[in-house]
Amino acid sequence: MNGGIDVTQHLRSAVTISRNASTSLCSDELDEIRTQLDKNGYSYIRGISPGDFDYPSFAARLGNPIPHHNGELIWDVRLDPTIESIYHAGNMGALLPHTEAVEHPGPPPRYIMLWCVREARGRGGETTLADGYAWMKSLSEETRRSLHSNRYTWKSSDGIIQSGYYSSAVHPILEEFDGRHILRYDYIDVEREDDGLLDAALEDVKEFFGEQQVAVKIEPGCILVWDNWRMLHGRNAFSDPERHLKRMLLSGR
Repeated sequence: MNGGIDVTQHLRSAVTISRNASTSLCSDELDEIRTQLDKNGYSYIRGISPGDFDYPSFAARLGNPIPHHNGELIWDVRLDPTIESIYHAGNMGALLPHTEAVEHPGPPPRYIMLWCVREARGRGGETTLADGYAWMKSLSEETRRSLHSNRYTWKSSDGIIQSGYYSSAVHPILEEFDGRHILRYDYIDVEREDDGLLDAALEDVKEFFGEQQVAVKIEPGCILVWDNWRMLHGRNAFSDPERHLKRMLLSGR
């Protein structure tokens, strides 16, 4: 890999396809990816022949595609000069840890899938991940109960608002849904309340992420998919304006 951490050594969830996968993956490979998602919260998939591989069809085998805020199923994560000065995935700055779609009125997307068209040349541009369930286990029972009961207003980011879309929703940081925990977290896009809990939780997660994060520089053609109910993710800053990823949001099956 050109920079970042070699996921085959440092991510327990690296899946290397034994052949050049073309249009799809076999059942055993898909089962291994699902096992990694359930066990560790993410999976990194190598060995794909990007010119022939059907990324949307593969995504649909993991979950039902969910439109982004602009209605598109596939979003291009690349430099947008119109939002260069705004905190947003469309510029080259670092992204703080967060979970996706905290402002959705219902359950957020279960899985986030990224694949690389062109990696950032030089330093930076890694997607960063840390296990939010591990953070939950570090909490006292009293704190967990409070994070389930206290509700906060989450809103769209400034970049999305500038694009003409806005949404907000009221949710707790921790929620049980369909037999699983949902962790919602965004350091910036939440209305701060002086309840003695929110600020402490936001700072605690930020510190946890700084200590536990793993950086993945996605190789061209490769896929990184993670459980958005569980995993915190962010991004390291970079300087290559040609960096280009594609993203899909998926519900759980």
